[in-house]
Amino acid sequence: MKRILFFMAFISMAVYGFSQEKGDKERVYTDALEFYKTLSDGSYAPNFTLQDLNGNTYTLYDYLDQGKTVFIDFFAVWCSPCWDFMNTHALENLYKAHGPAGAPGVDSTTTDDVMAFAIESSGDNANLACLQGDGNNCNHPYGTQGDWITAAGDLPLLPTYSPNTAQCVSDYDISYVPTIYKICPDRTVEEVGQLATADDYYATVSQCPALTTNGNDAKLFSFDYPTTFPYCITEFEPQVTIQNYGTQNLTTVQIKTYVDGNEVSSYDWSGSLGTYEISQVTLPQITIGEGTHTLKVELLNPNGVADEDNSNNSQEITVSSNPNGTHVLIDILTDNYPDETTWDLKFNGNVIASGGPFTQPQTHNNIEMCLEAGQCYDFTIYDAYGDGMDYNGVTGHVTITSGTDTLADFSGADFSSSKTVNFCLSNTGVNNAMFESFSVYPNPVSDVLTVKNAEGGTLSIVTNSGVVVLEKELKNSDEKVNVKDLPAGYYLLKIMKSGKVITKPLVITK
Repeated sequence: MKRILFFMAFISMAVYGFSQEKGDKERVYTDALEFYKTLSDGSYAPNFTLQDLNGNTYTLYDYLDQGKTVFIDFFAVWCSPCWDFMNTHALENLYKAHGPAGAPGVDSTTTDDVMAFAIESSGDNANLACLQGDGNNCNHPYGTQGDWITAAGDLPLLPTYSPNTAQCVSDYDISYVPTIYKICPDRTVEEVGQLATADDYYATVSQCPALTTNGNDAKLFSFDYPTTFPYCITEFEPQVTIQNYGTQNLTTVQIKTYVDGNEVSSYDWSGSLGTYEISQVTLPQITIGEGTHTLKVELLNPNGVADEDNSNNSQEITVSSNPNGTHVLIDILTDNYPDETTWDLKFNGNVIASGGPFTQPQTHNNIEMCLEAGQCYDFTIYDAYGDGMDYNGVTGHVTITSGTDTLADFSGADFSSSKTVNFCLSNTGVNNAMFESFSVYPNPVSDVLTVKNAEGGTLSIVTNSGVVVLEKELKNSDEKVNVKDLPAGYYLLKIMKSGKVITKPLVITK
């Protein structure tokens, strides 16, 4: 088989359950980060407990709770960039100079404020022989780069084969290797990548927040729902994640919600959170009017006393509600290579939403949208490898629907690198009696459009960018409109009459 070429090698089928190579085809990426994402910087670090090769147990939170910054190198035995990085010994030297006092291999002059691990990410698809560099007995289908145990030196090396598991690989969204994270004592994650030396890594430790000294401090960690994308509803149950940023257990906190600066709800949370622990909270339902609003959530009175740091108590977002909008569902069924698939949605040439890559093969991914009625949109799906969502008998699919209407429906075999489809949404909010018998046909049209029962009105044909390319007064009940000089494409047809407007999507073909 040809070697897979890329700047960052991808995780093996042991993690995601799909084959790494497509027969003898060769993958070439100019920038893996363009297609592959990990945990977002600032995410909350999941805990894990793993054993090393000698049976010693390591728990992430134990080191964070000691105030240490933790660095993790997620690697795979078959990965040549991982091998090259391991042999720089940057993390091993970091561990020796700054690791836990008294730990094996750590210098007696250590600063004692860092921990570092190397975690092999292939689960049960790798065995001890792979780590030892024994190619004859390594059970990984892609083999091993060499003696990883020697290369790691004193750096704690943690496998994910039994009795360990690969759960942490999934928890940390490892889509490519090597992935190197820094985790601060407050349990926030940052991807730091492959730095050259131990000093380079240690220089980032000071970027972590100082350890809290406040006794009672509630932090609003994240605003989880709603987001800034428009919604077709006006009623919400906001969801937030709160964090105890104090040294005392957090047992109560008051949570207030504001819309446009006005308090709309107050909720008394109770529970038990240790220092830096988090909890997601669903707040009482609120109602906002149509349009764009500011939504703010604030934490008050942790443990019934004044908060000792008000700078982290609140977050504010802008949320839009369009109850007259159109609910659209995009369903992307992945093939066996979900990591190659991304998509975007454009309005007037501007990207208004995007997503992917995906992690689960042969899985439906449902994306809900609230879009403007009477407008047209361009949906594009991309395949990073260039063979669509179709390989070796497994084919993906894309459907876009609104209610009972199918707006797009195509197979993953219908494109190679990308496919763009345009869909238009009917105007549902302006029909009245004077337009009950109105009709326009044919649609799509190539030369002459017929408009019936709209006499007395004014017809406009408008591009997606808002340019009026044709305007005509409708004098007859059976009006003919010549469109043969207009370029092929997607337009909006608008008819104004007596102060009322109706719009319909119009497709011109040649």
